Formats: sequence, structure tokens, C-alpha cells
Amino acid sequence: MFKRWQVLVLLPLLLQYCFLLQKSQPTPEKLLDADQSWAETTLQNMSLDQKIGQMIFVGSDKSYINELDLAFDALKKLVLRYKVGGIVFSDGNAFQHTLVINNLQSDAQIPLMIAADLNAGVGEKLAGGTRLLSPLGLAATGDPKNAYTSAKITALEARALGYHLIFSPTLSLYNPLADPEENLASFGSDPHVVAGYSLEFMRGLQDYGILAAAKYFPVNTVSPGQSPGEIPVNFKTIQELQVDELLPFVELVKNKVAMVMTAHTALPNYDIGFKRPATFSPYLVNDLLKTKLQFEGLVISDRLNKSAITDHYYDGTAAVEAIIAGVDVLIMPTNFQATFHAIREAVQDQRISINRIDQSVKKILMWKSVLGLDRNPLVYPAELTRKLQQPLFLENARKLAQQAITLCKNENVPLSLDQGRAIYLLGFSANESVASPANQLESFLFSYNPDLVSDNVDNHSVTLQKDSILSRARHADVIVNVIYLQPGPAPSTELLDLIRDIQTLKQPVVNIIIGPPSQASFFPNAKNLIFTFSDAPFSYQAAADALFGKADIQGKLPVSVGNIIRGSGETIPHRQVPLSVVDYHSILPHPIYVDSLKMYLEAAIADSAFPGCAIVSGYQGRIFLQEAFGNFTYDPRSRKMATNVLFDLASLTKVVATTTTTMMFYDRDELHLDWKVADIIPEFKGNNKDKITIRHLLTHTSGLPGWKQFYLKFRGKEQVVQEICNTELIYEPGSKSVYSDLGMILMQRILETISQKPLDLLVRENLTTPLNMNRTMYNPDRSLLNDIVPTEISEWHGGLVRGVVHDENTLVMGGVSGHAGLFSTVEDLSHFCMMYLAGGTYDYNNLIKPQTIRLFTSRQNLVAGSTRALGWDTRAESHSMAGELMSMGAFGHSGFTGTTIWMDPVNEVFVVLLTNRVYPTRDNHKISRVRPKVHDYIMKAVLK
Repeated sequence: MFKRWQVLVLLPLLLQYCFLLQKSQPTPEKLLDADQSWAETTLQNMSLDQKIGQMIFVGSDKSYINELDLAFDALKKLVLRYKVGGIVFSDGNAFQHTLVINNLQSDAQIPLMIAADLNAGVGEKLAGGTRLLSPLGLAATGDPKNAYTSAKITALEARALGYHLIFSPTLSLYNPLADPEENLASFGSDPHVVAGYSLEFMRGLQDYGILAAAKYFPVNTVSPGQSPGEIPVNFKTIQELQVDELLPFVELVKNKVAMVMTAHTALPNYDIGFKRPATFSPYLVNDLLKTKLQFEGLVISDRLNKSAITDHYYDGTAAVEAIIAGVDVLIMPTNFQATFHAIREAVQDQRISINRIDQSVKKILMWKSVLGLDRNPLVYPAELTRKLQQPLFLENARKLAQQAITLCKNENVPLSLDQGRAIYLLGFSANESVASPANQLESFLFSYNPDLVSDNVDNHSVTLQKDSILSRARHADVIVNVIYLQPGPAPSTELLDLIRDIQTLKQPVVNIIIGPPSQASFFPNAKNLIFTFSDAPFSYQAAADALFGKADIQGKLPVSVGNIIRGSGETIPHRQVPLSVVDYHSILPHPIYVDSLKMYLEAAIADSAFPGCAIVSGYQGRIFLQEAFGNFTYDPRSRKMATNVLFDLASLTKVVATTTTTMMFYDRDELHLDWKVADIIPEFKGNNKDKITIRHLLTHTSGLPGWKQFYLKFRGKEQVVQEICNTELIYEPGSKSVYSDLGMILMQRILETISQKPLDLLVRENLTTPLNMNRTMYNPDRSLLNDIVPTEISEWHGGLVRGVVHDENTLVMGGVSGHAGLFSTVEDLSHFCMMYLAGGTYDYNNLIKPQTIRLFTSRQNLVAGSTRALGWDTRAESHSMAGELMSMGAFGHSGFTGTTIWMDPVNEVFVVLLTNRVYPTRDNHKISRVRPKVHDYIMKAVLK
């Protein structure tokens, strides 16, 4: 079986192969050039009844648990007897749907095309899938590529479930009178924006094996005062439509969208006076769409069970009219029998020719062949647990929700909220059956402010609750309204009055609009509005993060709402963690020892232990010491040392970069400690190497030697790694501990193999960017040279080493290695240490699980007497560089150039000491007695 890392490594290659395979087979762009043999042969052998069945897609609105279910039995009869072309599934459970789909496909003589109406991911309708941001929210992010990402995730999950067709994207322009869900499915009110996002969404679906259906052609209209069963009428001329609603359709048809769904809107100014739905208009379907726009894909109807159709047409009449107009597929007629028999009678009466039927059926069969359904229509339910809600999918869903958060009318908004404020969280919904919006948000706000008070109010409870709500609101520091009035019944006058009354209170009021932005028009007196464009859990989380400054606020309103114009939205960067240095005299039990430490460091410099140093230390979440001593060199005219200058960290790279990145991979289940190294690096074999695991590498018990002079013979990372693979072991793996650079170089290769990214990029994406370690990097730019502390004067390097890595092996590897090469400052490393001691959390962002930190920083005891944890070292009972006063739970590491990090989670203390002790020569070893004394001075200052 493939291991998880192998899947992660192979997945991009497999997807690329499948994509290329798609391009060599029939695709949406070359349907008419496709191999038509299966479609033609199947068509020739079909009866008229079977052909009619292929043109009808029936609906299924439930999940079936038992095959004896009467509704399931009825559905199966349609498949067996009438050979229906496809099934449209709605809500339910993803896993149950897949079992049902396989059951039906197994019985189908002609494979079924399975469809769904999904705009915001599989999780929008099916439990078990990834719930994504709405299309309107995607437009708020300002990046059309986000539409591609969303569609790609939808397609990958949908194909895994056995789906082939998604009724999306919605090309209709935003209409505040439309159904709230339809509005969220729109990409906005600007036809050019809608065209751009829709095109990316279509590509995301079709690049990954799902047919897209652009809807609703040519325009979806809702008129003021329109009743539910009334046929909507649009009086625009064709000239007006061409610069407005038609523009997105022109763009997608030009780029070979697979299907177009017709609208049930009447356009009498184009349809020669008829007020019939576009679905039934030959002028709109055959003339405009197929002839003038040259659309060659499948034309599918909107649902024929909508009241705009059923209130005005018999089922059979509707089906016949749609086919005459040019529709190829009839979606969800109310009465299947009436539809089927009416079409057959129309063919027998020659109102519809058999050639017309054959044209549609052949296209349907060809699309099924394009999808590979003629070869294997089944899917594998056992694989769903690794194909649905993949960590990458969920992370993308979270990021999309965060990018969409939009702040408008920011007047007196307390962003970011302070954790100590008395917050009153108030949820408004018109429908009591809707999940309480305050409760939804409270689950995410609790980690920021566990003492907040919350209430929910709806149309039915507002009369009883109004007085108590206003009383609580007046006693709060900040009021947070979570407003989710749509979909559902109209909000009552009393409910809207209460929202408006709260806006007039003297306390700051934050209004969070969940879902459709049009809700904001109910209370124009609001001083601020935050839009989420979705009721998905990630959108609630994004709103909470925005309130407390954890995430950037950067969305732009893609539509106008009331007096707020399209494009509005403030940009507010996320709050940086304040790491100012506090006066240690006010917080430490024995501050005199810090004074003594400063004098000791000055004395160490005078004794030539190192030319200069920078130190930072924190206690209980606060930094109390951050200072620099000495100069860059022993020349007193050289630059004074500073806390923002960059040091070559040497082997601190092993823990700061490699080990910490490994921990993140471990958290995401992308790496297991007991995986064999040879399984990931196949060339690492022979001489008992097949026994070596990742755990052995991290604990320095692999059997590899500690160091080799690669730089004398090799150039480039690949040559060095190959030489390590050829290196003989010097002891049985797991039998002893030998500190080894070679093992950490192999860890670099493992991380890069799993992620398909270079280590320096991994460190930047996973560590330095989230931690705001802006001066931590491999291969620092030459523009920073004046801020980089020199290391050695080296004959091999050709003189003074400054701005390039001191470690020779790393240098020949290009400056990036798992064992050395990182440059940083004490200021940056204070962020790093604060994150570790806070259980992996920094700036409200959890980077590493607390249990993972405990695992990797705890002594592993693989070899008797070894102090090694995973990557990290731990305090020895005596003669430890950590000194004698840190707890036995302390962990740390050192670097050859004179660098040290030690943390004591028991006493909540960290110490970072950076020096350039190798200047001018590495033969200076005086730092060995300095390190423990520094740590003991700190511990004497903090211990009570």
C-alpha cells in the first residue's frame, strides 16, 4: 500500500498525468473531434423509449439507507425500465450517496450521468464534503484564481463520490430581489467581473473531470412584487443584453463550457412578443445560443418542477416545448410518466423528428464517453476517507473565508477587540429553526474571550426578550451583533427595530452579516458592517479572527448594498504580537542577577570568548532582557553589536528550521516518525540502512557518522545526498547516539520529497512568515551585508566569512541545508521561543499542537544515557550547557558559530544567546564555560 507521504508526492504527478491524458482524449474543447464509436454504436442499438429516457435527468432528494426504501425502489425502476440519462442528487450524506450511485450504476444498461447543484463545495449539500466559500464571497477576495481553487476542490471531491456534472457557475448578475441563495451563487453585479470569475470556476471544474453547466441563459430575472409561481419577464433588448447579462455567456461559450442551462425567464423583446420561458423559446435557444453564439455543447433546462413552469404548463407540454426549442436534457420534470409519454407521442406525430432526438442523445452519450463512463462508471467508497476533506482542502477553505471578510462603514469599530473587554454577543435570525448565529460565533470567540455573554433572538422571541437585551447591551463594553436573517421568513418589524435601536447605543457596535449582504439594507443606520458571504463554519471562524486582529481584513464588497457602493471595504492588517521589553526589575523575583549577567558578558568579551553577542530572554510570556554587547570584531572601531543584526545560526538550523518544519508535517499527518528512510529515499540502501527510520535521524541514532568533508570533493546538494546514501554505517542503528549532520541533511531531503518544495521555501511558508520572523532566512541578500555579523577568517573561504554560510558543506550545497545555513536575530528568535512556550500558538495562530511540542522536546531514551529528544537536546543531569538550575524538562540546542537556544517550559523561561565566537578562528572554545553560566544567571533571576 502507498504510505501517506507517497500519496502526497505522487498526487501532483498523477493529477498532471490525468490532466495530460484528458488533453489527449476527448475534452470539452474537442468534443466534436472525439472518438464517437461507442456513442454511435450505442445509439444505433437503442429504441426510441431508451433515447427518450437518456434525455431526462430525474431528481433524488434523500439519502437511502435501505434498498427496500420505496423511494429508492421507484428510482431504480426508472433506471432499469426507462434508461434515464442521469440523476440529480441534493442533500444527504456523501458516503451513502456513493453507495447508492454505485448500486444504480451497476444496474444501469447505459451508464448514468450523476449531477448536483453545488456552488460552495460538496459540503454545501453533502455531509462529509468540504464546505467552501460562496461565489459572491470568492468575488470579495479580489482574486479570480480563488474561484479556480474552489472549483478544483469541488471537482476532486465530486468525482471521488461518483458525480460528473455540477450546475455551476452561475452567470446571472447579482439581483437584490432574487432568492438569497441565488445571490450568494452570483459573482457580483459587474458582468466583466462575473465573466472572469466564472471562467476560472469553469476551468477548475473541467480541468479536474467535472462538466460545468453555465446558468441561467440568457438572463435570470426577478421582478418587484413577483409571486413565486409567476413567469419572470425581462424587457431588455438584445443590444442591452449583449453589454450586460450575455457577456459572461459569450466568454464561457468561447472557452468551451460543457453545458449551458436555460432560464425560465421570458424575453418578449427578443422572442417576437412571446412571454414564454427562455427554456421553451427556439429564438433564444436554437437561434441565439446555438447559432449566433455557436454553442456546441449540451443545452440543459433549469428544473422543470419549478412553480414558474408547473403553474402554467402540463409536464408533457413543457418537455415537448423545450425539445423543440433546442434543449437536449430535461432536468427534474415533476411527472416522469407524463413527460416520457408526451415526448414519445410528439415523435410519433412528427412534431419532433427522430433526427432531433438522435442529435441530443448522441451528444449525451459522447459526454459520457468523455467522462470514461463507458469504461468504468463505478467509484471506490473505501477511498473516500482520504479523498474528502483533505487537510489541504480544509486549509484552502479557511484561507478563502478569511480573505473574503469585508469591513464597510468603519465608524468607531473597536478592531481589534481586546481580550479583557466585556463583550455582549447577540444573534439575530428571523427563523427560530436556523442554527443560533450567536452560538455559532461564540464557539470561535471563546478562545479569545471566555467571559463573553451571548443571547439569540428571532421573530417569535423578540417581544419577550427586547427589554432584557437592551439592558445587557447598555452594560457591555462592546456589542457584537451576528445577523442571519436570510434565508427564511421575512424578519419582523420588532426584530428589525431592535437591531436599529442597538445601533443608537453609546457602546461600540460591531455588526456581522452572515450570508447574503443584502441584509444590511434593513438597518441603514449601522455605523459598521462586516460581511462574511457565507454561513459556513470557516466564515464564522474568519469573523472571530478578524474581530481580534488575528487575520487581515482585506475583502471588497462585490455588489452595492443600500448606500454602500460596490468596491467598498477597508484594509486592516492583522495585529502583531507586542513583544516590547518590560522592565525586569518590576517582574523578576531577583533582578540583581540580570545585572550580574550583563557584567559577566562584558567580562567574557574582554576575555576574548567572542567579539560580541546579543541576548534575549523571556519569562511567563514577557521579554525582560533584549540587549547586545561588544562589537562585530575585536577592533573597537568595528560596528557595535545590536539586537537586530543577523547571526549565522549554524546548527541551530537543525531545530529552528528542520525539526520545527518536521513537527508541522507530523501534525498534518504528512510524516510518521517510524517511516523507513529508504522508503522515501530509495537510493539510501544497503548495510542495514533499511532499518533506519525518521526517528533514528532525529535522535542521532541512525548509525551514520557525525560529519564528512563533502566540500572537498562535491558540488551541489544532489552530489552530497548521493554520497550520504553511499556512506557506510559506523554502528548498528539504534545501538548508540552519535550527533550527525548527515542525518539532518537526509531530513531535508525527506521534507522536500514529501512536499515537493525546497526547504528554504518550506521554512518561509510554515515558520518565518507566520511568526513575523522577517530577518530569518537562508542566503541573506547582499543588501543586508552591513547587518550581518562576520564569522571566521578562513583560508578555504578565501578570507573573512560574512554574509555567506560558515559551514563548508552547506556552502557547496547552495547555502540551504537541514543542518546549517539559517541566519537570524535574537529579536526574531524571541518570537520562535514564545511560540514554543505558548504551546505552539503565536498571535492567536496555532502553528504546532501542544502535544507535538511535548513529544519532540522530551527525551526519547532510545539509547541508554542519551539526552536526545527528537531534533532537540535535553538537559543533562550535570555539566549541561543549560546550566544547573533549569528544570529537567528543559530543551535546547547550540550552533558551532557560538549560538544557543534553551527553553524551560516548567519555569516558563527561554534564553537565546548569539555570538560569533569563531571570529577570527574556530579554535576559540571559551564559550563552553560561558553558556552554562549565562543560563544559571537567568534562572537565579526568575526562580523564587
